[in-house]
Amino acid sequence: MSIFGALIAGLLLKQIAQPFNFALCFLCASVAMALSWFFMSRTREPVSNSLSTIGTRSEFWASLSVILRCDKNFRCFVITRMLSQLALMPLPFYTLYAVHKHGMGEESIGLITGLLMLTQTIAGLVLGWVGDRWGNKLVLEAGSIICAFSSVLAGLAPNVNSFYLVFIGAGIGMSALQNIAAVMTLEFGNQRQRPAYIGLGNTLVAPATILAPLLGGWIVDNIDYKTAFLVAAIGGLITALVLHLGVTDPRYLEQNFTNHSVKVLPEQ
Repeated sequence: MSIFGALIAGLLLKQIAQPFNFALCFLCASVAMALSWFFMSRTREPVSNSLSTIGTRSEFWASLSVILRCDKNFRCFVITRMLSQLALMPLPFYTLYAVHKHGMGEESIGLITGLLMLTQTIAGLVLGWVGDRWGNKLVLEAGSIICAFSSVLAGLAPNVNSFYLVFIGAGIGMSALQNIAAVMTLEFGNQRQRPAYIGLGNTLVAPATILAPLLGGWIVDNIDYKTAFLVAAIGGLITALVLHLGVTDPRYLEQNFTNHSVKVLPEQ
């Protein structure tokens, strides 16, 4: 549906005069979002019979401190996820650069967005399969390097056609650094500790997710697009290096992070 929507958006932008073409795209997106909300509201979660991990709110907050102090592997993993936001930062600027530098038209934007969605769809299946067999850490390292390659290629692109390859790389990198990173988070700790790990991982990465595109916009406004792409490429390579040297795939640890405080993180 994402691929189909991107292609339709490209046609609407080309065939209908401004500003009605954009208005119609936004209207279609709003209707689709409303339908999505309706079906989401009709969905019912299954009742869970599992015992609560932590008894009180104070114990939950204490457990977060224990994890950050004692699980060095998880700390390094969170740092790499923060750094990875730099690698993902230039994606919205690729299209702007292609339009301003190479004169990319509206229909091409729709096609290239559809290609991005198609790449993410296929990459999600392939990278999930690879992660299941050889570890998610390997997928994250590869995704970081591919993001760096896409940024360098965007800066060196001689024409619009090069951006098809740029967006293929960006789609693979996004699937790895967003989807597979979220899956790898689930492998830290045990089943009772997992909610705390998920909460920590998402919360600590959020500031970097917000600041990275702001940094990219500032660089584009005050320097140029190519510098933003260079910063993103360096960020991707550093992410891969820190992952390789500082993070051990949690599924291969002989003994995953266990209680450092039985009172805070009870095992049963």
